[in-house]
Amino acid sequence: MPDNFPHSRSGSGALSPPRVLLLLAVTMLFFFLWGNFLSALVLKFNGIEPELLMQGEEEQVPRTLLRWVVLLSHGFGFLVPALFTAWLLARRGLPAWLHLHRRPGLTQALSAVAFVVVVFPIAQWALWLNQQVPLPAWADALEQNTTGLLSGLLRMESPVELLFNLLIIAALPALGEEFVFRGILQPQLERWTRRPLLALWLTAFLFSFFHFQFEGFLARLVLGAALGYLFLWTRNLWLPVLAHFANNGLQVLAAYALQDQLETFDPRQEVEVSYPLLAVCVVLVIALGRRLSEKAELPSPPDP
Repeated sequence: MPDNFPHSRSGSGALSPPRVLLLLAVTMLFFFLWGNFLSALVLKFNGIEPELLMQGEEEQVPRTLLRWVVLLSHGFGFLVPALFTAWLLARRGLPAWLHLHRRPGLTQALSAVAFVVVVFPIAQWALWLNQQVPLPAWADALEQNTTGLLSGLLRMESPVELLFNLLIIAALPALGEEFVFRGILQPQLERWTRRPLLALWLTAFLFSFFHFQFEGFLARLVLGAALGYLFLWTRNLWLPVLAHFANNGLQVLAAYALQDQLETFDPRQEVEVSYPLLAVCVVLVIALGRRLSEKAELPSPPDP
């Protein structure tokens, strides 16, 4: 049976999925610590105590400096370890190993963007469901700190700040998180379990969990599943990367266009759900999903 997931081979054969995932975890922890160390150095060099961010005092940190901290933290937390892990395992075959070796067509790319756009109202409904469940005190405090950080980042007074935000909120997460979750984790879980849908939903669960934003856990689970289906149907990582960028980037553009309303906007207010819109979006998700998958055969579970 052919192996649909290219990987490096040594004399003893391919590295098993548990070992690949262990390598990824160790690499992510190593670079995460380095990213935090570099972020702390940047703050200290600029006369800012790193503890301010941990205490939710983001307003005392200049916005540009805050963005550099996010750039370092996220870059070293996801993108660098994903590329390093892929390089260790595949070397020159890295693009194929991460399913980056095929360029998507224009129609396919537009369909992927449209797919994530129509998934958004479904994710908002999932957020509403999440909001009906009270959070424990520790999770609520974590949510408030994250909300404060995001509010600080979304204050934009120039096109330069907009471009910087598109880099750190849209482009960097789209690349780093997709390389980790859909590029490495989902294929390896599929190799391990031989159950594509189980691997997809486990990956979506971990994708949502690792954001540590529990009020939006279900919404992010829906988004992670949508990105997972894009990868499952096409076996082309560029499509979930593009869809992820569109999802985050459109929200950054909306925040930039509505700066005058940002001061009074409460990101934790209860979401209003339009059920007619939700029904239409469900139909569109099914239609676009069929369009994206109609020419892509679901591969059989690969041999280990």
